[in-house]
Amino acid sequence: MSIETSGEVCSVAFYKNENDLFELNFVRKNIHSEKIFDMIEFGRSNFGIQISDIDSVAVSIGPGSFTGLRIGMTVAKSIAMGLNKPIIPVPTFDAAAFHLIMELPQNTKFGILKKASINDFYYAKYLSGVKSYTIVDELQLILKEEVEKKAADADIVYADNYNLPETRKITAPTALHIAVWASEFGEKVTDYDYLEPFYLKKFIARVKNEKND
Repeated sequence: MSIETSGEVCSVAFYKNENDLFELNFVRKNIHSEKIFDMIEFGRSNFGIQISDIDSVAVSIGPGSFTGLRIGMTVAKSIAMGLNKPIIPVPTFDAAAFHLIMELPQNTKFGILKKASINDFYYAKYLSGVKSYTIVDELQLILKEEVEKKAADADIVYADNYNLPETRKITAPTALHIAVWASEFGEKVTDYDYLEPFYLKKFIARVKNEKND
């Protein structure tokens, strides 16, 4: 089973192989905690398995929404602990990169750019291979004014909220992307008490100032 909650898409998948799978996506902001357990039960039922048949839980670890990532990790841990099964932590950008290489020629240098806040972006650069990729630039947090310089030598940049000459719109990751990456590259973790999402950017709570009359 796999879980993706790093963005607005709440996504659950049950995956044996590319011909035997079931995915369920729900797109609405701040809906993850309300819907995810119902989605898991619906998916399990439609995939025709018992919850005890799950052999591991792959979960998107970020970066992305702080709240979404916490919810996904908490759900993954609760299921894995209850079943005494391992967790497979999946880097969200790497899962997206592995999905994207399916549409790219070999040796294409491509960037993935996602907005982190008003002035910050998450960025990583990859080189496509045959059913594989190489990380060219490690995932990093960059300022808005650094984007064009960082992305200058990329053949293509996949972005969710930025326009460059060679930009393509990146779709939100789903649990199927997480499952496929986990099946190819994932490492099972059994001691996951201290397993945490990869936030990269520190959480800053924004509190509205109130003036007393």
